[in-house]
Amino acid sequence: KNVGVIAGVNFSTFSGSDADLTSIGLDKGTLTGFLGGVFVDIPLGTSVMLEPSAVYIGRGAKYSISETGFSGDITFDVEYIQVPVLFRYNFQSAGGPYALLGPDVAFNISCSASGTGDADLPSTDCVDIGTLAGVPFDATSVTFGGIVGLGYQLQRIGLEARYDFDFSDAFQDAGSVKNAAWEILLRYQFR
Repeated sequence: KNVGVIAGVNFSTFSGSDADLTSIGLDKGTLTGFLGGVFVDIPLGTSVMLEPSAVYIGRGAKYSISETGFSGDITFDVEYIQVPVLFRYNFQSAGGPYALLGPDVAFNISCSASGTGDADLPSTDCVDIGTLAGVPFDATSVTFGGIVGLGYQLQRIGLEARYDFDFSDAFQDAGSVKNAAWEILLRYQFR
């Protein structure tokens, strides 16, 4: 077994048929966030490993106002503790390139929205925004998704690029809105 830590940056947005808000004058963009946690490599053979991990991950999206005469952004910050269980295939037994694939479950720990410019809004909890708007609005407490990625390991240090996506909706009663993110991670194995 190898135990290690991972940390990196992600570029997240919302996907799904109800994530597009251009009809109400908002253009969807990405939000840069942090992720970090611990992992364990469990060998299943000479080239295959099972890699469970526990990771803090900040997700969300930024919408820019596209209406003429208005400017500003609305940012949705949604934070999770994510538990991926990935299969790792090493192309070479002594390190080098590898591929990752597997499911994850994420537990919501925070959901807030804020706005700048004409959408001026201090950081406010999603439930409070729903109460103000008179509609239910809160993050789903548990989401299910998947991760695919490629990496390169050189002794104890590695670099990974991943695509992280949800199968289930990120919000309650908000239609089809799912998390999706590109991630770049550094990893360090203790042994």
